[in-house]
Amino acid sequence: KRDRLKTESYTMVRPNAERSEDLVELLELGGAKVAPTPSLEGKEPEENPELGVEHVKRYRCGVGIGLCLAADRPDLHVLTLRRTTRSTFVADHTLFPGGALDPDDGDARWPDLVRGWTPGSADDALGTGPGALAFWIAAVRETIEEVGIAVGLGGEVVAHRHDLDAGRSRLSDLVGNDGLDISGVHPVARWVTPTGGPKRYDTFFFVAAAPLGAEPVADGTEAVAVDWMRPSEALERWQAGELTMISPTISMLQCLEGFGTTAEALAAAAVANGAPRRRARILDESSDLVRFPGDPGYEAVGTREALGWVWISSHEGGFGTPEP
Repeated sequence: KRDRLKTESYTMVRPNAERSEDLVELLELGGAKVAPTPSLEGKEPEENPELGVEHVKRYRCGVGIGLCLAADRPDLHVLTLRRTTRSTFVADHTLFPGGALDPDDGDARWPDLVRGWTPGSADDALGTGPGALAFWIAAVRETIEEVGIAVGLGGEVVAHRHDLDAGRSRLSDLVGNDGLDISGVHPVARWVTPTGGPKRYDTFFFVAAAPLGAEPVADGTEAVAVDWMRPSEALERWQAGELTMISPTISMLQCLEGFGTTAEALAAAAVANGAPRRRARILDESSDLVRFPGDPGYEAVGTREALGWVWISSHEGGFGTPEP
């Protein structure tokens, strides 16, 4: 599939993919300056006491995106999908639409085709260096491919979803004279796969409003089911064992569950740009709530720092804080 492996919340680029030969010496996770290449190789995270940030040196890691779509039905609901059981990673998990960056996501024409974010503002928001605008393009494209919803575009582009997925069409050729409006697509989190597994992924998460009246249709390949759920409902079903999720998805639901409407959530996401990044701590990747600074038990025995940062502020009245 265009020489890449995809998941909805994390994505890995194959070792022989187009950009995999690029190696970066230093990646500051959670900070403001991050190397732009998706391909890293070698050592694990280590503390640098002088700088007070974490560095990841030369480990191979793919770069991807996840997009949390929100809609008022009539109160705030988010779009989730269920990954196929045939997947070799997070099979049968509940996730958000997302996937890998494609070459067209970084096409030189995009700065003239989009409105709402510029290359400079995108670079500043993510801290990845030049080329960050490609993450916004990838978020829109992957959502078209996987669930058949076009954000910031006319709905007619959805007819090309399978050609986009197969690499027979390029989104940059389909946007038309009106261009792509990404003003309502806001980055809110970044997660890196924990150590110990055969695959590692580095993923930015975005929040956006679904077009009015949009109804998702699973692609039937990677996404086998789609559902609109209140964030609190999704968390309750996960705690009841009805859904399987991992920390990045869980944390996004925790952050959004206190908002009553899409407008409230998007307003919080919009002002989060430039806000301090809150470092997550976890007990278990798939069976416990994520803890953030200020939560009871944030540094409780057994918890560990996750390679996850969230900068959208949670609304009061959320799902509840973890037990100390």
